[in-house]
Formats: sequence, C-alpha cells, structure tokens
Amino acid sequence: MKRIYLLFASLLVLSCNTSESKINNEKKEITPKEIKDTLIDNKENEKLEIEKEKEKPSENNSISPISFSSEKGTAVLIGESIKLLNENLEIIDSLNLKQGSFVNIIAKSDSLYNKKEYCDAFNYLKVNFMLKKGVLDGRFVYKIDEKIVDTIDSKNKKLKLFRTKYYGIGFVDDDGLTLCFKYRQPVVLKDESKGFFGLVEVEEDIISGKESEFKSAGFLQLNQDDVGQEKVENVIFTEDGIILKIKSSMHDSYMFFDLFLRYENGKYIAKYLNKSEWKRIEY
Repeated sequence: MKRIYLLFASLLVLSCNTSESKINNEKKEITPKEIKDTLIDNKENEKLEIEKEKEKPSENNSISPISFSSEKGTAVLIGESIKLLNENLEIIDSLNLKQGSFVNIIAKSDSLYNKKEYCDAFNYLKVNFMLKKGVLDGRFVYKIDEKIVDTIDSKNKKLKLFRTKYYGIGFVDDDGLTLCFKYRQPVVLKDESKGFFGLVEVEEDIISGKESEFKSAGFLQLNQDDVGQEKVENVIFTEDGIILKIKSSMHDSYMFFDLFLRYENGKYIAKYLNKSEWKRIEY
C-alpha cells in the first residue's frame, strides 16, 4: 500500500513539472510580429540615445563666450573681406567693410584666438562703425597709437604722423621673439591743410621694391621693433609735396633714405627718392 502511495505522489509531481514546463514554453514562444515590433522599439531607442548624445555639449568642441575688457581708441582697417560680426561671430554686415575705414574701439578680448598657428593668433575687438556696433578680427585692425611727427611750416601747413598698434602677433611678444612676420606697421598721416586723415599708399618702383615682408601691405610703414627702427629725422615742405628724411637702424647697422609724399586725387602717395648703403655703427 505504501508503494502505491509513493508511485502516485511521483506521478503527480511529474505531471505538475510537465504542465509548468509546457506553460513556460508557451510563454516563451514569440511571434514574427513581436520580433518586428521589438526591433523597431530598439531602433527607436537607439535613435533617441544618439539624439540625446548630440544635445550634450562636447568638452573639446564647446566654445566659451568671448570675454572682453575695456580698450579705447581709433583704428584704421587694412585687409580684404573684412566682416562686422556679433558676439556669436555671425556676420552682421554682409558687405565688405572698406579698407582704410576708421572705427572706434570699445573693448578687446581677454584671450587670443586661432592658436593652432601662433603667428595667426589674434584678439577680437568690439567696435563702433558708423551707426553699427560689432566685433572684428584684430588682424584687420590697426589702432592709432604713438605720434611720431607733429610739425608745422612757415605757411602753417600742419603734418602729423602716427604709428599704429596691431592686434595680431608681432615679431615680439611678452615672452620675446616670435619670428612672426605677418604683421604690419602702417602709419597714419594727418594733413589739416588738406583735410586729409588716413593711410599713405606706396608707389612701387625699383628703389622701394619688395625687399622686405614689412613693405608688403601697399601702405607706408615705419618699423619700430626688435628687428629695426625707422625714425623721421627731418621734414621738408616743398611746393610739390613733403620730403621725409628717415634713418633706418637694424642691429649694429644703419642707413638713410628720403621719402617724397605727394597729394593727388584726395590721397597721399609715398615714393622712395633714394637709399644709402648700410653702414656699421661704430662704438
């Protein structure tokens, strides 16, 4: 009798396990439609995750807002395709700003930009231009700086010459020599008798030539840096124009040359009259 009871219990357990296995198997059966729906859901979830990743700011590519500090002065523009930008560096003025135009500087960026090539680095500048306010690439901007000539002749002809400050990288920075030759040092001339205030074009000829990258701007430049200095020694007024007698120094050598400035068609043009040979400085 005991054996019959044990056999009956075993059959009952086996029957329950078989039924549970069948139920579980039935639950695990997945139809083709369910497979398709699952794939679609997974694809949509993956797409959603990708979109979320796109929305996250990248630490490497994020652009911090430009920080500015006060910087006051008047500057002249040199270059082509000069664009006036907003603080997001979007173009405000779709027309090219005119080379030789004057702008009022309001502020200078606290950092340099475009540092991949150090010689191409520059400050951004906030400026007023006509009735517009905007931001300019500092490589186009030359602030009127040091006055180097302020003279008057017997007929009350007044002449002023100013050096300019460049907002890109010069041949020298705070750490020393940079060996960057892309900057320029144009001068701005003011002749009150003719109501002229602006850059002086250079007439290219055999004497002026393109002997140096410093003379490549197309406008008169007088260098003042660790490479060399060009100083106006004398100013002579004539009926035809103005002669500047200039001493050029470089390391332990010097030379003299004369520049003739003539006024025609509303602008000043410079022509090199002569150049002496370089001489060594005797100590």
